[in-house]
Amino acid sequence: MKLDNIYMDFEHFRLILTKEEKAKLDREFRFLDRLTKFLTKKIKEKFNITGGEKRIAPSSLRPLVYGIIKRFKESKRYDFSSYSYIDHFDFASFKMFQRFELKKDKEEVKLTNYPFYNSSSVIRFDRESFKMGWQNVEFLNCKIKGKISPKNKNFRNFRYLYVEKRNNEFYLFGQTYKEKILDAKEEIEASIVISDFSSIKVYDSNNNFTTYNLELKSESYNIDRLVKIATYHKQCLKHNGGFRSNNVLRLERKSDDCYEKLRRKIRQKYTRVILDIVKKYDYISIQKPANLNYFYNNSQKTIIEKYLFNEFYKSLNHYTEKFNTKIVYVDLGYDIGKICHECGALTHDDSSNILHCDCGATVDKDLNAGINLLSYLINKCGLKNRFFFKKENVKQLELF
Repeated sequence: MKLDNIYMDFEHFRLILTKEEKAKLDREFRFLDRLTKFLTKKIKEKFNITGGEKRIAPSSLRPLVYGIIKRFKESKRYDFSSYSYIDHFDFASFKMFQRFELKKDKEEVKLTNYPFYNSSSVIRFDRESFKMGWQNVEFLNCKIKGKISPKNKNFRNFRYLYVEKRNNEFYLFGQTYKEKILDAKEEIEASIVISDFSSIKVYDSNNNFTTYNLELKSESYNIDRLVKIATYHKQCLKHNGGFRSNNVLRLERKSDDCYEKLRRKIRQKYTRVILDIVKKYDYISIQKPANLNYFYNNSQKTIIEKYLFNEFYKSLNHYTEKFNTKIVYVDLGYDIGKICHECGALTHDDSSNILHCDCGATVDKDLNAGINLLSYLINKCGLKNRFFFKKENVKQLELF
């Protein structure tokens, strides 16, 4: 296994704790938060950083951080016997180096750090400080025990365990290394069309039009609930003149809980589809989320784009980096699917699924969008001479 074929992956678990165990874990989070803030303050004072961030040479930054941590460990004023303090010191210094250190780019080696988007409440535990079984986990130094869901069926021995706190609930991410399957890719391109919430369609340069059904009928209850909560939240804010009362805060908590339930359910389904696509194709094009206009109910459209499509785009970004797949986001200021792929004319939108153009072309709207996205990709990346479009008379190639 070559180093440049390795990427970092994470397995996701829910951490279920009693009230007493939650209080212990909250104490660990507070300790790490105080330590991180203290290190940040000392770095900014030492290097006179005001306003924006500044990159510092490792030879200057690392001795300062390790010196502060060493004084903490040797000080008699603090008793760290009931904390996982070594893990916290290591993780806090790791975050400081990520934030401030001037780094040299490593050639051909890309290892992502952890899969949390704009998340600050995260603790990392090293392999020596936890025991993970089939359905439970134990953190040895701070003496915390809890159950995990789903069960660790593959019984993996993780290098690190990351604990994230969201909405007063805890989630585990087990860090493992996997090998990129680079040889399995075909030398063809594809475009992704999201026609509705439950299906994703892929059109490639071999003229294959594939539909992935996510089968999300069981999740429709949570989707409808999100829409209703968003409507009530908007009405409450309007009634209160923009003031966030207790009712508004209660609705926001309900919305977060409902979103977490829905996100956990569709995470695996999104990942399965995305992995199948990025392993197969070298180049992918997709429209930006702002150009999606598939929902006639405005409140439903806002909820779906904000909570669910956003997760799809995050996962797509994440896995295209891992598998060295080039992705192009198409942003023309309007829906690219409204352009006729034969003559390039902008057609009038109607409620049917078939596009009718004045030039005589009649084609499925999703297929038309896929052809246009693929045409944009081939021209944008300069692939026009390398690959042959099997569909005859594709004049749309000249328009972008």
